[in-house]
Amino acid sequence: MSLTVSDLIIPILVYPRSLKHFIFDTQKGGPILASSDDGICSLVFDLINNGITDILLFGLPCKRDEGGTAAADKSGAVQVATRKIKRDFGSTVNVITDVCVCQYNFSGHCGISDNSNGNVDNFKSLALLEKIATSHADSGADCVAPSSMMDGQVDSIRQALDSYGFGAVKIMSYSAKHASSLYGPFRSVAFARNNSQDLAFDKSAYQLPYSNRREAIREIEHDISEGANMVMIKPTLWYLDLVYEVKKMIDVPLVVQVVSGEYLMLWKGERVRGDNLGIFNELFETLISVKRAGSDRVITYITMDFLKHLAKSLS
Repeated sequence: MSLTVSDLIIPILVYPRSLKHFIFDTQKGGPILASSDDGICSLVFDLINNGITDILLFGLPCKRDEGGTAAADKSGAVQVATRKIKRDFGSTVNVITDVCVCQYNFSGHCGISDNSNGNVDNFKSLALLEKIATSHADSGADCVAPSSMMDGQVDSIRQALDSYGFGAVKIMSYSAKHASSLYGPFRSVAFARNNSQDLAFDKSAYQLPYSNRREAIREIEHDISEGANMVMIKPTLWYLDLVYEVKKMIDVPLVVQVVSGEYLMLWKGERVRGDNLGIFNELFETLISVKRAGSDRVITYITMDFLKHLAKSLS
């Protein structure tokens, strides 16, 4: 089993230039790569020099609102960053964009909430996801990644992209996104400006139960039937049995994400030991195990130091 730098997809949190004063709590969130939209090209340049060809952009807005409307704003951080990256690097880098609402609204939910009872309105959410996806495609995104887990999101976005002339834009669907306890570090960063002390959002109404293997498989099969070019399982390390089983069943690329909580467990171990080489070896072993289970690509939070170490190990 081999691992190459080209197997990796690097997530980056981008925020508007007006929030440059905002200091991310990296002690709590771990080594989450973040950049202002006007500084993104410098970071992407470093990633490209270390062999990375695929990035996944998540965004933060200047202001949140009840409906998360800023997610579809052509002046939003993801849209601006995408245009700058494609302008400076063209096809050298494959830009994938997260299509969701959670970082843009007050509730933290992945869809539009019904104010009367707090439930997520699937129909209204799909309409907004279509606008978000087309705004990303219009900015130059090569692939959109709906992570809201709304019913019918792949079909809805595919139809919207095609109708606006973006038939070449691919869809990487978060098909099996589980209601996991392992997203905390990312949420502590992404929602730090939400004035909310409760980051343990209950998303079990639309995310998958981690105890139900069959439901995860059905969701993956359904997204493929709706036109997903790639499907994803998230989290990863406690779900390798599912990765192995799904890979044997599908004929589209399988992507997995080693989420922030999984990464932070390794990162905190390095801080306790004070052993940089230790975390490099553990990360390498972790990524190999994920590839061995059957994944084609791995989304993972990794530092630039690890990229350099990985390049040396593979040379």
